[in-house]
Amino acid sequence: MRTKEMTGALVLIVFAVAYGLLTSGLTERTLPNTPGPSFLPWNLTVCLLALSAIWLGQAVFSKKTADSGTQPAREGPSRTAAWVGLLVFLGYLTLLPYTGFLVSTPPFFGVLMWTFGERHPGPLCAYAIALPLFFYALFKMLFQIPLPSSGLIG
Repeated sequence: MRTKEMTGALVLIVFAVAYGLLTSGLTERTLPNTPGPSFLPWNLTVCLLALSAIWLGQAVFSKKTADSGTQPAREGPSRTAAWVGLLVFLGYLTLLPYTGFLVSTPPFFGVLMWTFGERHPGPLCAYAIALPLFFYALFKMLFQIPLPSSGLIG
């Protein structure tokens, strides 16, 4: 299993380097105070390299168990939870133009967290409210990208 993980991490590292090199030659934007066309590709490259390096480090330095060779994997979500998550996501996309980002996203996050196993109401409610507010502030203030507003409320 460690060999597969190390191979996967190395393939992603090579892909990230190639993607970064291919997008490094994008032309500069002429608008003042705006990020250039290479802003998002470089962010993706850095994130992919960081995550791949972490994955490679975990594969290299993981402790072996006596019976299977590596640590046992956690049990993932069931197929039913995945289908429910997909249906909830499609419903969210349908309602988003009418209700807006700030109204529809907290219930969406809450239902997804509950579907995939979070049963404590405190963290569920806190994250369902805090994460959309964080994303709203990030996109609205830092990136200056407007998110969908409510068509019903105005």
